[in-house]
Amino acid sequence: DEKPSNASNRARNIGFELYLNSIFLKAGFKPEYDTAADLSFNVGNARYFVEAKRPTTNKAIKNVITDANSQLNCRLKSSLSKKNKGLIALDLTKIINPDDKIMPVHNEEYLFDLMYNEDKLQIDSLRKFWNKKKHKRTIGVLFHYRLLTNFYKNEQLSTVKWIGAVALCDDPEFSLITNKLQNVVREIC
Repeated sequence: DEKPSNASNRARNIGFELYLNSIFLKAGFKPEYDTAADLSFNVGNARYFVEAKRPTTNKAIKNVITDANSQLNCRLKSSLSKKNKGLIALDLTKIINPDDKIMPVHNEEYLFDLMYNEDKLQIDSLRKFWNKKKHKRTIGVLFHYRLLTNFYKNEQLSTVKWIGAVALCDDPEFSLITNKLQNVVREIC
């Protein structure tokens, strides 16, 4: 009965932050809770700050990315180490599926093709936003999607959780992070 126009997203926002913390932990990155960032963890000598956002409309995307960049700018400018880095995490579920429809799929290969294509579409459409006022040590953007799917052959309903990524600079640790996260997400789904 909740209406999007007057509903509070606070609980879902916190849920997304907790979900991110759990998959990072499962992937071997120990979350640190001594910063104001939505998620913080260490890889080697670098501390990573992650700002998690859940835009619910296409109009909101620019603002949430601007907000994430602003938060990361503050964290990275005030951090003592110049090795520290930033990441933006976007849950785009409501953007690609605003009506929570079930996605019909033929098989897993077809599903993966659809999700990779969705990543490509989002990268192309959002590129103009995440580079504006970005700190030079903000190295990437993670995309998260959660969709209910129906596999034609066996009429099986399945929730798909997907992590996509786009590197904003050449950083080998970003590839390591995204590979570990993608493996964990597939394991728990």
